[in-house]
Amino acid sequence: MGDGQWSMCSRITDHPLTIIHQPLTSMKEAVMSKRRLRIGVIGCGGIFRGQHLPYYQKSDLAEVLAVADVDKARAKEVAEKLKAPFHSDNPNDILKRDDLDVVDISTHPENHCALTVAATAAGKHVLIEKPMCISVAEADDMIAAAEKAKVKLAVAYPLPFDPAFQRVKDLIDKKAIGDLVSLRFTSMSFFNAPQHPWLFRKEKSGGMFVENTIHWINAFLWWGGPVEEVSAFTKTVPCHAAYQPVDGAIESEIVAILRFQKGAIGAMTQSWSARLGSFEAGIVGSEGGINFTHTKFTIKAKGSDKVEEIERSKTAGADAKARCLEHFLRCVLDDETPCTSGEVGRADVEVAEAAYIAAAEKRVVELPL
Repeated sequence: MGDGQWSMCSRITDHPLTIIHQPLTSMKEAVMSKRRLRIGVIGCGGIFRGQHLPYYQKSDLAEVLAVADVDKARAKEVAEKLKAPFHSDNPNDILKRDDLDVVDISTHPENHCALTVAATAAGKHVLIEKPMCISVAEADDMIAAAEKAKVKLAVAYPLPFDPAFQRVKDLIDKKAIGDLVSLRFTSMSFFNAPQHPWLFRKEKSGGMFVENTIHWINAFLWWGGPVEEVSAFTKTVPCHAAYQPVDGAIESEIVAILRFQKGAIGAMTQSWSARLGSFEAGIVGSEGGINFTHTKFTIKAKGSDKVEEIERSKTAGADAKARCLEHFLRCVLDDETPCTSGEVGRADVEVAEAAYIAAAEKRVVELPL
């Protein structure tokens, strides 16, 4: 897929999602111009409760009518917070309703494809949590189902809606750091989530790279364009009980090298078994560069002796997710293509799948798969 995966954003602004600088829709604007979309929720885990729920509580574009989760008590709790009149522990109770416009799916990745195909067949627009799915084959099924039903499909990526990340995109597009030479991402942490044993099982989450690193894969492809080659190495360190048995467990370490069609190279390293944590990312341009931490972006543009610093607020992630949700709802209302469409999600999953193939077969994998 070429740069066209992001070109649909040009109808909003000069580069994807500068809309983030604008205030969320006021009630007056919503009442005057748009009806409220009727939402059904499937999956009420931590991501939904922490990032989706706060937006829906304040949104003037949407009203949640039904909530489902395998934990019925949790579904009831979320339904009460959203003033939704219906809750269930069965997702089919959401899918069979004819009074819903959109289904927001925040389940384990293993269920994303089947639920999306069922929801689109029922005529619902679908917003899916990352990762879109765990294989390119699943992504193709999801995209085909949405196209057949003539409904919207998008992945709830927050980074393209973060103003600091948008600033980076703008600098790259304007060649403010020269030509793109390389991109890097390194995240070291000791991640132990015993309350989420599914996360460490390959068949349920897909793996650390596709389930978690996917955020930065998405950013790299947004900034650097399509990838043409991938090589990778993985390792599983049974550093805590969630990784037992090792057979079938996800990788705890990955190093992936990407070559972009435009000539840049990328390096991605992540660990969930590091006893000493660290995070660092950056971009090398032919005439400048950008360094990232969780709280600050440092920019050296060409022709300038000054270093620009962009501070990121503690609420940057939650704010970006709210903009992501609002953007999707606006696209449904205005019949526009979401900037984080199914095609964008597929491209990210393809890079992750290529990395797993490269590691397993000990070879460089060419894209497309």
